[in-house]
Amino acid sequence: PSTRRAVVTERVLRDNPSLVGKESLGEADRGALDPYADAPAISHEDAAAGAEALADVLNAALGRDDVAVVIVPEEPGAPTLGHVDGIANWLAPSVLALSDFSDAETYEMFEGRIVDAFPDVDVVPYPYEPVDAAWRDGMASAEGVYVNFARTKNVIYVPVFGRSSDARDRRGTRRRAGRGRQRIRGGQ
Repeated sequence: PSTRRAVVTERVLRDNPSLVGKESLGEADRGALDPYADAPAISHEDAAAGAEALADVLNAALGRDDVAVVIVPEEPGAPTLGHVDGIANWLAPSVLALSDFSDAETYEMFEGRIVDAFPDVDVVPYPYEPVDAAWRDGMASAEGVYVNFARTKNVIYVPVFGRSSDARDRRGTRRRAGRGRQRIRGGQ
C-alpha cells in the first residue's frame, strides 16, 4: 500500500480532546470500569478531525508523510485504552481482520468506518465469542477473541479455544496473510 495505516478507538480522542481543539469530549467518571459510559457520542466531524490530527502527530514523530488513521468506536461493553486489541488486527498491509461482534449492526458500523477511511482495505470478519472472565491481574480474558493472533515474518499464530468457531476457515487466513498459519491453543 502507498500509506501506513493505524486503527485506534475513540478513547484516544476522549483522553486527548486537544487533538480536535477542545477541552473535553464528555465528562469522565474515573472510578468506573468505563469512565466514559455516560459521555455523549463523538461526532463524525470530531472523529475525522481527530484522525487527521493523529496522523499529523504520527507522521511528524516517524519522519513520514504517508500515515493515515481511522478512529473506530470503543468495543461495546469492553472499554480499552485506545488500542484495538480484541477488535481488529492486520493480516497483511491491506487486509484487516475485524471481530464479527455479537450483532451485525455493530460489525457493520466498525466495517463502515474502516472502509470509508481505507477503501482499498479488505475487511475480513473473525469469530468473536468472549467469555466473562478476568485474569488474576483484573484484565479481561481474551478467550474467544480470535483477532488476537500474532504475526511473524513467516507465520500467523491463530488462537483456538475448543469451540466450533475454531474450525471456521477465517476466509483464507493463510492466503490473505501471505504466510503460513499455526493454530495455538488459547491459554498456552
